[in-house]
Amino acid sequence: MRVGGVLVALVLLVAVFGPFLAPMDPAAQDIAAGLSANGAPIGPSAAHLLGTDPLGRDILSRLLVGARISMLVGVLATTIALSIGLVVGLVAGYFRGIVDTIAMRAVDVLMSFPFLLLCIALVAVREPGIDNVLMVLGLLGWTTMARVVRGKVLSEREKEYVQAARALGLGHTRIIFRHILPNVVGPVMVLATLGVAATILAESVLSYLGLGVPPPTPSWGSMISEGQAWYRLAPRLIFVPGICILITVLGFNLLGEGLRDVLDPKD
Repeated sequence: MRVGGVLVALVLLVAVFGPFLAPMDPAAQDIAAGLSANGAPIGPSAAHLLGTDPLGRDILSRLLVGARISMLVGVLATTIALSIGLVVGLVAGYFRGIVDTIAMRAVDVLMSFPFLLLCIALVAVREPGIDNVLMVLGLLGWTTMARVVRGKVLSEREKEYVQAARALGLGHTRIIFRHILPNVVGPVMVLATLGVAATILAESVLSYLGLGVPPPTPSWGSMISEGQAWYRLAPRLIFVPGICILITVLGFNLLGEGLRDVLDPKD
């Protein structure tokens, strides 16, 4: 958990302060300085610590700015999914009956489609952009959250404190959000943390396919796509952003696993 927390903290710091620390404009091109004599993108130097891409753009600057894009999409899309899944799971688990049936059948329908393929199809219908990526990832990523929250609520609603709240005449809304919700926060926090990692990975795939953030705005996924044609002459163009994605996803996964051990030790 500590390792995950440190990695996540570092990525968050880079996402917040990266654009201010970037040594150059990430979109500034210098075609003449982009390629060396052997036709390969220029490697690391004093002026460009991680070298340049074929268009002469500074790799380090693009990585720092791309961190903000990845974190922004990961956190905001997960927040949207978390809000929807939490409400659906609470309502379905508490009221059960027809409400539960309708909600869970909707979850089953969405989960019957491969998540990434469905995201690609929906984003491709509209023009690529961060807003579309945010909405698609957020509106399609709530199903697991809803299932887990529903299962937890089904267990909590039968406990004595809920029965006592009903006996005192408390309304459904107060029982759900004042008494039941605090007892499902643990699994929600774990899923939210793991969800950020999955969302960042999904955004990288969409950007790699040209369906994410449009150029010239840098994104780790689009940087890999732009550098794949040069993987023999300049493998750093795909390895460096790939390592950034790896570290970020690994950090959130380790943090999520650690939170699960702390908040839900029974598992």
